[in-house]
Amino acid sequence: MTLTIDLNRAHKRGVDGSRQQALAARLGRLSGRRLALALLAGAGASAVAAPAYATNYNVGDTGQLYNAIQSAGNGDTITFAQTITLSANLPNVTKNVTINGGGFVLNGATQYRGFVVTGGNVAINNLQIANTLVQHHGLERRKLLTPDLANRVAR
Repeated sequence: MTLTIDLNRAHKRGVDGSRQQALAARLGRLSGRRLALALLAGAGASAVAAPAYATNYNVGDTGQLYNAIQSAGNGDTITFAQTITLSANLPNVTKNVTINGGGFVLNGATQYRGFVVTGGNVAINNLQIANTLVQHHGLERRKLLTPDLANRVAR
């Protein structure tokens, strides 16, 4: 096994001469199994994926909730900051998201539908959903829903 390091490239990247010599000396001392282990350890460290970060959307009105549902990706959380009375229907929920109600209410004002989950797994925690309409295939059914959604997961 041969390892070649271009010390001129290292110099162009800002490594000074003394550091080049120290690097060359350290690499020269590594041989056989120790060199293979060092290379494998270095390759493993670079192969680790960068951590994924989930986003938390704090919502306090229909517009913010609408945007949060549209923008949320898998693993994101939507957190209610206050009770929300809808002024429009919400978009379909299509991702794996968590909705934290914080003990607040999503109120459909007896004229708008609440959450419609068409994909993903959605966990709804500590949220009361009241006065919402059910719609099916574009035909509105005038039925008000007030489900008990304390820590339920929709699948």
